[in-house]
Amino acid sequence: MNPLILNLGESSLFKGYTIGELERVFSSIHYRMEKYPLGCLVRSRGSVHDELLILLDGSAVAEMQDQSGKVIRVERLEAPSVLGSAFLFSSDREFPVDLVADDRGSTFLLMSRETVLRLCRNEEKFLLNLLRDIGDRINLLADKLFMLTLGTIKQRLANYLLKLHRSNGRCFELDMSREALADFFGVARPSLSRVFSELVDIGAIATRGRKVEIISVEKLVNILNFER
Repeated sequence: MNPLILNLGESSLFKGYTIGELERVFSSIHYRMEKYPLGCLVRSRGSVHDELLILLDGSAVAEMQDQSGKVIRVERLEAPSVLGSAFLFSSDREFPVDLVADDRGSTFLLMSRETVLRLCRNEEKFLLNLLRDIGDRINLLADKLFMLTLGTIKQRLANYLLKLHRSNGRCFELDMSREALADFFGVARPSLSRVFSELVDIGAIATRGRKVEIISVEKLVNILNFER
């Protein structure tokens, strides 16, 4: 078995699987590996999506191009990551973005729809993980759509920090890097960094790396409700 497959134990689809269980599963199913160098197009937007892709090594970038030709980065993915679980069984199975290998390149494991269905029938743990992954992606999409209704970067950041505050209390660690957060907000990294600094300057938060302390919930709520 390819040693990279052992990375799957850290992925959302195979959460809770031991090394022995991974060896058992992958000795009984058909899969293949694909490796792409930096900058190579892995999948194009609109191509038929009939296989589940799992990023095993390296990183990749999901991009879209608007009518003017401007490339918009949708998401940066780090291994291990699952791609396209929500679209694999949709009626319109088209890949929604351009997927490009990043950094030192990307290595993917691919499984057909039939193989995924077989795993769902035979592996209850895999089925539950797949359903959870799809549900998490729907929640993420809903959050992103709500972010687009907020007019300023400061509002988007205030909303994000208040959500983490509700889940984790006054002090917490960001659940994604600032680069990934900028992609999530659809803004440039320097613009997001400036807004973090502004929130520190007005006494709303304190930061240390990815650690954040909420100093004033009221100030964040006021930004969310009244900033224009």
